[in-house]
Amino acid sequence: MTGKSPPADGTATPDIAAALKALQDALPGDALVTDPDECARAAQGARYGDGKAAFLVRPATTAQLVSATRICRAHAVPVLPQGANTGLVGDSTPDASGTQAIVSLERLTEVFRVDLPNRSVTVSAGFRLSELNRRLEPHGLTFPIDLGADPSIGGMIATNTGGSRFIRYGDVRANLLALKLLPLNGQSDLLELSSAVRKDNSGLALKHLVAGSGHRLGIITEATLNLDYLPSQSATAMIAPAAEESLIDLVGALERRYGHLLTAVEAISAPAFDLAKAHLPELASPFHPEAFPPLALLVELSSSLGAAELNLQSCLEAGLAEMYEKGLIENGVMGRGNDFWSVRHALTEGARAAGYVIGFDISVPRGAITEFRRRAKGLVEQGLPGAIIADFGHIGDGGLHFNVVCPFERPAERDQETIKSLRREIYDLVMLEFRGSFSAEHGIGPSNMEYFHSYKAEPVQRLDKDIARLFSRESPFT
Repeated sequence: MTGKSPPADGTATPDIAAALKALQDALPGDALVTDPDECARAAQGARYGDGKAAFLVRPATTAQLVSATRICRAHAVPVLPQGANTGLVGDSTPDASGTQAIVSLERLTEVFRVDLPNRSVTVSAGFRLSELNRRLEPHGLTFPIDLGADPSIGGMIATNTGGSRFIRYGDVRANLLALKLLPLNGQSDLLELSSAVRKDNSGLALKHLVAGSGHRLGIITEATLNLDYLPSQSATAMIAPAAEESLIDLVGALERRYGHLLTAVEAISAPAFDLAKAHLPELASPFHPEAFPPLALLVELSSSLGAAELNLQSCLEAGLAEMYEKGLIENGVMGRGNDFWSVRHALTEGARAAGYVIGFDISVPRGAITEFRRRAKGLVEQGLPGAIIADFGHIGDGGLHFNVVCPFERPAERDQETIKSLRREIYDLVMLEFRGSFSAEHGIGPSNMEYFHSYKAEPVQRLDKDIARLFSRESPFT
């Protein structure tokens, strides 16, 4: 499934030839790409489908970006912003018409300013998360949103990513101090939304509205982000709950015991681990020689205190021993934090290597996680009996990547009507019975638009549409 935007003014026919001529005159030679192979690579979605781009623009400065978008709008060519293209909902994938221009922000890295007293950084939207943290490390700072992918900062804001350490640090929105936005309505250049201050009630928090909006409100060009200090020590464990029914009781016990020291509580199912192990044989099982349990939790503590002041390893070990005595834990392994996180980060790759992945990025109230998993498994077993349920995710915040894998050697199970029916049943369960979310952290995007219209109340949809129209006449809701 791919994105589809109407012409820039809603009615005009795109004049691609005229736009290309104007762009060639206005931009440096390496900023405009018309090579079919390069355009085809940019039009390939990370998960869902591919499309066809009219051309690719790669501005290196905000001035070039403004100029390019003005030219495209003047010639009725729809603009599709693209960061690192790691999103999973088709929001940076063009449609098949060949009339949309991909505006890649991969080279937009002109601004990088660290403010040590304010513990913040102002950065261009094209920076990758890995590069941002590499530059922050000498200052003892980090942008603490931990993800399996390596997205751009603009893309992280557009999707309001959460990641594995949400339970401690929150999502991108919680760490966003300010941003600059280029609306696509042609009525203004850049909007500066808020500033580097942490306390600001001088108007509507429009920056928070932009976070999670995809590209419906415009192109994020720059952001000021709250930073955290790099921990001086951490301690990890992989534990097996005594029973799935006591899973959330165990999470609550961890929170009560460790408070803000608790950085992550990640769930890993045995099938998810097995697929990762099959793909990466060198991956070590934390529970070897025993079998990987049906469900395991990766628990991490971290602190900026030194070990002489607080020994996290001993602290974690003592707490888990108490929980074992109370019957909350059946088994556990301490230490080897890098190995544990290697397991967690290999799960998505393992699922993709095993077959066609039907991904559900959902969240439900934490207390409903166990019941949701039980009932969703029943729906899969009934609708796709040969599929593998390889679920994992951020159990501490109620998020779950409920992945259903159809093995490559069984193509009959990839029947699209069956998959569509299963997706609807799972989302009905999430939305109507558990009052959860069908898109916990991947955003809306074209691949989820059908469910937005199905589950959101009509007045909410109208308000969403009206707000999008204020910023852009290219809203996919129009």
